[in-house]
Amino acid sequence: MLPILFLGVLSVAAELPANLQNGAIYSYKAHSDFASVKQNLETAITNRGLTLRDSLHIAEMLQRTAKATGAKQAVYGDAEVIEFCSAALTQRFVEANPANIALCPLTIAVYRPSTEPQQVYVSFRKPQLASENPEVSQTIEKLLKEIVEESL
Repeated sequence: MLPILFLGVLSVAAELPANLQNGAIYSYKAHSDFASVKQNLETAITNRGLTLRDSLHIAEMLQRTAKATGAKQAVYGDAEVIEFCSAALTQRFVEANPANIALCPLTIAVYRPSTEPQQVYVSFRKPQLASENPEVSQTIEKLLKEIVEESL
């Protein structure tokens, strides 16, 4: 399965417009319900010996703060960001540059947009290190892609 890079998002959905083909976020269409995809993500993470840190309930937070922020409509039916960590990988990227601590923990989002209530997506940011180190960047990106692809 080869994802297609587009404006801020990378997706396995080949039908995306050609003008949406550069960016720093990878996004994949899932073919299961939200709870199953989330569980599959958590399993794919822990199967690699990585530590789950937290799950940020973004849809709930946006719903809870909608009145205060002036939100006109719900963006998500469901949306969570899963945080996790790899001590070995963290050591590698902070050795490359101490400012890379900002990459920790790693995160992957799973969400169901309100505009597509039957469709679940999984997304993550393309890692951008504070200093040039293609090997470490590629290792992080490969890990994130493998976790996501296993969860789909």
